[in-house]
Amino acid sequence: MSVVAFGSLGHSPGTTTSVLALALSWPRPAIVVEADLSSTSSVLAGRFRGSRDHTVGLAVLAMAELEGRLAPHMLWEQSVPLGPEPDAQRVVPGFTTLGAAAGAGGFWSTLGQVLVSLEASGTDAFVDLGRITLNDPRMPLVETADAVVLTCGATLPDVAAVVDRVNSHSSALESVRSRLDLVGKPDVLVTLLIERARENYSATEVQRATGPRVLGTLPWAPDAAAAYSLGAPTGRGRTTFERAVPSIVASLAGLLDEQRARLRGPAEASRR
Repeated sequence: MSVVAFGSLGHSPGTTTSVLALALSWPRPAIVVEADLSSTSSVLAGRFRGSRDHTVGLAVLAMAELEGRLAPHMLWEQSVPLGPEPDAQRVVPGFTTLGAAAGAGGFWSTLGQVLVSLEASGTDAFVDLGRITLNDPRMPLVETADAVVLTCGATLPDVAAVVDRVNSHSSALESVRSRLDLVGKPDVLVTLLIERARENYSATEVQRATGPRVLGTLPWAPDAAAAYSLGAPTGRGRTTFERAVPSIVASLAGLLDEQRARLRGPAEASRR
C-alpha cells in the first residue's frame, strides 16, 4: 500500500479539508496522520466539533519512539474513526501542544518508517503536513511518500506564494523537488488545485507557472467543504465539490499504481 503526503507551500488553501475529503472516499482502508506543526488537531476541533477529548495522537507515539518501542499497531491505538465504518478510515490526531510538535526532531523519520510498514495491513496513509517550509524537520515524511500532493489555491497570490524564493538560493518548492530527486522520486510531486471565490487560474496555467502536474481541481463550494472541515451537516444532493472528489481519488490512485509499477520493473528485471 502507499504513503501520501499532503502540504502547502504558501497560503493555507484547505489542505486538511482536502485530505479528509479524499480519505473518506478512498477505495481502500486509510489512516490520516495530523502532522501539522501549526495546529494541535484541526480534525478534533473541526470535523468532530470538539466532541472528542485529545487523549490519543502523536504525543503518545513520540514518547514511544523515544523509548524505542514505536510499532505499527500503535497507530491504530492512537487513532479514532473518521467515518461510520471504524476500520475503513481513521485519523491520528496531532500533538497535544505546539511546543511538543516543534521539538519532535527525529520522530518524523521513525514515523515515516512505521507508515511504510502499514503495507502489510493493506492500509494507505495520508499525512497532513499543513504548510511545508524550507529545511522542514518533517522532510523525512516527504521523502518516504509514494506521492506528494501540494495543495494550492487557484488565484495569482496563491500561485505566487508557491514559487516565492525563501532566500537568494532556493524556494520551498525547489527544496521539496531537490529532496525527492535525491531519493530517486522525481515524478511523485503533483498539485491539487483548490478554487477560490473568484479570479481562479486554470490547471494548465498553474502547472505552467509552478511545474508539478495538476492532479485535479476542487471547486469553490464552502458549504460542502464545511462538512469536512467543520463537521457541518450536509445538504441535499451532491454538490460540485462532492462530484469532483471521485475523479481526484481516481487520479491519485492511478499515480500510486504508476509508482508501484515503476518499482516492480527493476525488481522483476533483476530476477530474470
